[in-house]
Amino acid sequence: MKYQYNDTWTYDLEFGQLEGEEYIVKMMSGSKVEVKADRMTLDTGNLYFEYECRGKLSGISTTKADYLCYKVSDWMVLTFEVVKLKEALKVLVKNGKAKMGVKGGDDKASRGILVKIDKLLKAINDV
Repeated sequence: MKYQYNDTWTYDLEFGQLEGEEYIVKMMSGSKVEVKADRMTLDTGNLYFEYECRGKLSGISTTKADYLCYKVSDWMVLTFEVVKLKEALKVLVKNGKAKMGVKGGDDKASRGILVKIDKLLKAINDV
């Protein structure tokens, strides 16, 4: 649904139902959802997406999920369609706006992509 200004409650309700409620229902019924959390995200503004652990593909490289939910805090969860997330991360790495190969996880045994939340949100909106 394309945005057009309208000051009536009915229009807002329709928009919310089509763009919000139906999206959540679709995501929660029949889709595979993976959930991640990071203690540092709220302080740093970064998201970390593991793609390799102990020399083997893992995380975003191997997920079978349709959606990835990233818990930022007790009051914020970001939800991404995995296909769009992967495409946005590729673009960001290619353009030097995300760092690939960042060590993380237990014993720093993982490698991942580190990206600022605002850069990812903009990029994912463009794919």
